[in-house]
Amino acid sequence: MNPTVVFATEDAGPPEVIKQVAGAGVKVVTLSNKHTPETAKERILKIGEVLNLTEAAEKLAADLQTDLDAAKAKVAEVKSHPKVLFIYARGGGVMNVSGTGTSADAIIGLAGGENAVQGYESYKPLTAEGAVEAAPDVILVTTRGLASSGGVEGLLKQPGLDLTPAGKAGRVVAMDDLYLLGFGPRLGNAVQDLCGELHPASDPAEKN
Repeated sequence: MNPTVVFATEDAGPPEVIKQVAGAGVKVVTLSNKHTPETAKERILKIGEVLNLTEAAEKLAADLQTDLDAAKAKVAEVKSHPKVLFIYARGGGVMNVSGTGTSADAIIGLAGGENAVQGYESYKPLTAEGAVEAAPDVILVTTRGLASSGGVEGLLKQPGLDLTPAGKAGRVVAMDDLYLLGFGPRLGNAVQDLCGELHPASDPAEKN
């Protein structure tokens, strides 16, 4: 049985497929694909409205705001802003690095870090030269991506990563794909968890 409602972000496609779905009598609801806390709350409320679950959606959005406020307070206490290189690994040696304008770039900033790559938008393949130039303090990956790369040891064998401050220190942080990048109801918790990983209590900068 086909669903009566399909939720899709603005970048979903191909457009022809979306038109075919709508033409089959399925209601297609388009959601913003922006990577902001405000958008996360807007999507929750929109889905609740469409599914006639407004009250539940409002509570979920309020809970998210509470978590975001706690995350903001936690980030406000940090004294360092480590450079973070997000690598999207898909297995088979395919690795792309996040520039600006991505969900990875957004959550790094929310968690008190600085995206190590500022020279381009979206993703580009990892190169040894690019990794060394970025000089990240922390390498961030998804748990699935890390597993497909052979764990931390396998990941750091990729071009140039072992020459970076993060590679030399073995500072690799892995988080669940959807939890880290989904910008959904768990966003506030994800920001707090990533902040904790980027600013461990043992970090000398946190003791000053």
